[in-house]
Amino acid sequence: MELVGGWALFKIYHIRWWDYSNMKFNLGGYICPQFSLLWGLGSVLMIKVVHPLLARGSSPMPFNIMLIVDVVLLVLFVVDVAASTAAAIGLNKYLREIDELRAKLRVTSDKLTTVLGTGAMTADTILDEQKLQLALAKLEGRENADVLRAELTIRAAALREKLTSAEHDHLGTRRLLRAFPDMKSLNYADTLAATRAAMLRLRELAAAAKDAARETAANAKEKIKKA
Repeated sequence: MELVGGWALFKIYHIRWWDYSNMKFNLGGYICPQFSLLWGLGSVLMIKVVHPLLARGSSPMPFNIMLIVDVVLLVLFVVDVAASTAAAIGLNKYLREIDELRAKLRVTSDKLTTVLGTGAMTADTILDEQKLQLALAKLEGRENADVLRAELTIRAAALREKLTSAEHDHLGTRRLLRAFPDMKSLNYADTLAATRAAMLRLRELAAAAKDAARETAANAKEKIKKA
């Protein structure tokens, strides 16, 4: 199942959801003896330990109740499969949009390099509003500064918005990225890696902002008490 499923998912979505290429005796990176043995052990535990417990708990249950439970579980399973399929389809679209935004930002970065004579923009500059404003400040007095400032602001905001929306998409992009940490994209390998790093950086910035807000609130309360 893992071999056929991994191969089929790659052919359909052009994404390697897991990769055992670094494991010995792997087959196409889809399966390997080490994990196959673990799957086998898990199956034995399910049959010998988990299933008997469930069987004993459900045996006194009336058939009609059991049927309702089965139907509910089946519906939940179908919904989960449908949501996962939609998320997988949406992931490719999302990566394509991120790739296009990154390409536009590279053009803007090249323009900044021409104007300022040095590389003026990094990924961290785009994500951190304070660093972005510092980069924009360097454009003061430069030729076409207003046009370039507007272009940089719009494109950086678009990328941050797209990354933030993915961070809050708990049932879609974020769920897949967290569930498959070794995921690899055939068409958007660099973009996928950059997206992971950018979402992590956004979480760090959000945490730092919350800490700063709490510290400011605490300081304000202390001043009120002293007053």
